[in-house]
Amino acid sequence: MQRIIITAMEAFAGAIIYLPVLFWLNLVVFHGAKKTVAYSVFAFYLASVYAITGIPTVCDCEFDGFVYLVPFVGMAYDMLNSLLNVVLFVPLGFFLPFLCDRFGKLKSTLLCGFSATFFVEALQLFTYRKTDINDIITNMLGTFIGFLIFKLISRKYHDARIQGKGHELLIISALIFVVMFFVQPLVVGVAKEIIW
Repeated sequence: MQRIIITAMEAFAGAIIYLPVLFWLNLVVFHGAKKTVAYSVFAFYLASVYAITGIPTVCDCEFDGFVYLVPFVGMAYDMLNSLLNVVLFVPLGFFLPFLCDRFGKLKSTLLCGFSATFFVEALQLFTYRKTDINDIITNMLGTFIGFLIFKLISRKYHDARIQGKGHELLIISALIFVVMFFVQPLVVGVAKEIIW
């Protein structure tokens, strides 16, 4: 329970910074309230993934180098973790084609999902968390399931899609990384001092 509270606090601490930036970007780049709201939800999802996966921040970045490269070893013993990794990336598989037509094909979505999970696992080399090939496998499965859910829903609600651009999603992803790596630890530190 404490981990959930800390994760929520970290994601909301990032939101204090990136939400105003997203609404400023709406005026300069995105030019659409509906798009900006959808991007804000996507940004919060990315910030939550950042917090949940324990990606390092500027305050706690230390090389560990512990890597599991043999697939499927230990998955049966840690089914809950495997299931949570699948669930964690289902929204990514849904959001990508929902937000940008470029990801309307499974291949594009899976490639982006792979890039995202590889990025997460590579950054975990600089934390207390292990870098594991099984996480990549389960995250890819989650991305695939999310894409299938999107395809099922989009048949009925095709007009609800956001006509975003690939570079806009890249801007949001970079913004979340910068905020969560550099700024969010300072906001969380101040919040902990006030609360505790």
